[in-house]
Amino acid sequence: KWSDGVPLTAADSVYSFQLASDPATPVVKRTSDQVASYQALDALTVQMVSKPGLVTDMFEKYFWTPLPQHVWGKYTAKELLTAEISTRTPLGWGAYVIEEWIPGEAIHLKKNSYYFRADEGLPYIKDVKFIFTRGEEPDDNRKAIEMGACDIVDSTVKLNEFLGNWMRNGNKNQLHKAFIEQDNLIELLALRIGNKRNRNIEQPNTNLRFNFFSDKDIRKAISYCIDQEELIQNFLYDYSAIPLSIYPPKHPQYQEVIHIPEHDLEKGNDLLQKSGWVDNDNNPETPRTSRNVPGIPDNTQLEITYIALKGDSEFNIANYLMNSLEQCGIKVKLKTIPIYEFFSPNQNGALFGQYYDIAQLSLSLSPRALCQYFSNPYVESNRKEITEQINLLNFTGFSNDNLDSLCKELVSNNKLYKEDDEIIENIQKIISEEIPIIPLFYHLKVSLTQYPICGFTLDLSARSDLWNIEEFYFGKNCRNEEQLIIE
Repeated sequence: KWSDGVPLTAADSVYSFQLASDPATPVVKRTSDQVASYQALDALTVQMVSKPGLVTDMFEKYFWTPLPQHVWGKYTAKELLTAEISTRTPLGWGAYVIEEWIPGEAIHLKKNSYYFRADEGLPYIKDVKFIFTRGEEPDDNRKAIEMGACDIVDSTVKLNEFLGNWMRNGNKNQLHKAFIEQDNLIELLALRIGNKRNRNIEQPNTNLRFNFFSDKDIRKAISYCIDQEELIQNFLYDYSAIPLSIYPPKHPQYQEVIHIPEHDLEKGNDLLQKSGWVDNDNNPETPRTSRNVPGIPDNTQLEITYIALKGDSEFNIANYLMNSLEQCGIKVKLKTIPIYEFFSPNQNGALFGQYYDIAQLSLSLSPRALCQYFSNPYVESNRKEITEQINLLNFTGFSNDNLDSLCKELVSNNKLYKEDDEIIENIQKIISEEIPIIPLFYHLKVSLTQYPICGFTLDLSARSDLWNIEEFYFGKNCRNEEQLIIE
């Protein structure tokens, strides 16, 4: 039932499909456009008939989550975008209903008496209050727990900023416990391989006119020069790991397919020397110079532009990596850039405009994101605006025909979902072998709870830390021994 007691039926799913198909609803129409008909056969059954040519085993994609037609049906799709009944007090069938929403301050929830698991005594906690804090620093949220102002601080607050201090000082009074997992956000170095325009014209007096990393051996040398394990020890206290997959280790799709060369300064320096970057004075503190390097004049210094986001943690990591690169005879000019300039989606942006040799950034590398950032699938498109947009997303200038073919196959409708696994594995292998990026570590997902809160656990495949909120309860000295407890 809906939370107002009205039965939830298949007709509500049909209504949801109709809303999703409406031009006024701002959602991607790709899935609904593949449907020839979507109708309710009875109160509990919907039937989807696809248009000719669709091949899929992802049937869940073609079921539209029910929406309350008995309440929303009198509104148009456009009106629902701003109506209070859909944006402030929407009906649902979950464990709680919205009782009060105070903009900018709090949302009060109360137990849904029509919840389908009510016979199990769920939800255990009758009332929930979401508080919007105005803390200037992440540590303010930890203090809120210590003062008893809240019971949970979830991972949407970047708590890992103070993880180091917390680890050193400990949680002596056992006021709260921490849940720490590796997230799917990966910190990485991007190496500019190719230019998207003539640097000789636009950057006549800088080394940005050269492609230092067009040779894969040089990219591999950079990887040898960096000690990811020490980086993780120093900045993440061994709670993270070197990414061997685009998914973190506890993700259900995790599979080790990425190979990261082990830190080896000798191998790194040797590869640079063999690639034509010569150390004339046997002094790693002075930059190497070129000798017979394709596309680069002899005696050019190996001096690169390294960009990172402006911020304390970003700067500290960049400074550490800069020192590592200099041990291989690579002179680094570090630039820290505000986020809006770094990710500006035009040719003047630092990243997408390719005003760098090495860029330090964090990305969630889903399979389709890999294709967006590293393939060139639309180069032959007749639609000029699409071609320019896709090429701009490929910020490294990486090009690989096999990757392009795999990405084209990945977005094709004429295959089963289980066939994606092999494609995704092969895409990761190409990225690993060709090294347009060097993965550094998984970011951390950190949440805090009061000790009396039981039932809380992080699930990386869930959209929210509160995925099982109906099972939370207060218990004396509650401990979850499977999770890390900071004391």
